[in-house]
Amino acid sequence: MDFLREAFKGGNRFVLRLALIAALGGFLFGYDTGVISGALLYIEPDFKPTGFEAQAFVGALLVGAVIGAAISGWAADAISRRRTTIIAGGIYVVGAIASAAAQSSWELIWARFVLGIAVGAASFVGPMYISELAPKKIRGGVTSFNQLMVVSGIFLSYIVNWAFGGATGNWRWMLGLAAIPGAALAIGMYFQPFSPRWLVVQGRDDEAREVLGRARESDDEVEEEL
Repeated sequence: MDFLREAFKGGNRFVLRLALIAALGGFLFGYDTGVISGALLYIEPDFKPTGFEAQAFVGALLVGAVIGAAISGWAADAISRRRTTIIAGGIYVVGAIASAAAQSSWELIWARFVLGIAVGAASFVGPMYISELAPKKIRGGVTSFNQLMVVSGIFLSYIVNWAFGGATGNWRWMLGLAAIPGAALAIGMYFQPFSPRWLVVQGRDDEAREVLGRARESDDEVEEEL
């Protein structure tokens, strides 16, 4: 209750909205981790994959996520947390559509690998971005939104698997629908500010002060953090 009171107070509502958008990266990870378990049942009759290929449908995402997380550490500093997340969201949309349109096992494996790069990057940068904008009193709570979104994505993927189980082209719908939250992440982050920490590192202190002013209750708090 204390967290909720703080979260909905003053400028914290701005942080709350921002955190929910940035945490969509966790949702993407959860959704694609969970959806393949149901989709695989319908992919196998279409592609008749070998044992390795069937395992790669699942594993390619995680291999890509390792690479995406590693690259995003550099990208978050070089081009900003915000731009890195926007790019990750865009790559995710491409990967989701490519997964749904795949015509062979290896096309699907490569599409899943691309998805992994996107979710690895977004899952790495999301909590960093949130924590750099959140006030100390609610920082732990709002940063945990990312993990909440991961399990929410897994949960929704199971509902989608059930809902489309009897549909024509069912597995393509299951995988392709992921493009919607991917687009929401990219578009949503486009309208969010840069991280104040990144702005300070770039020597843009006035912009950092302006961003912090929207997320802090007093000028003293802003100056202390700067």
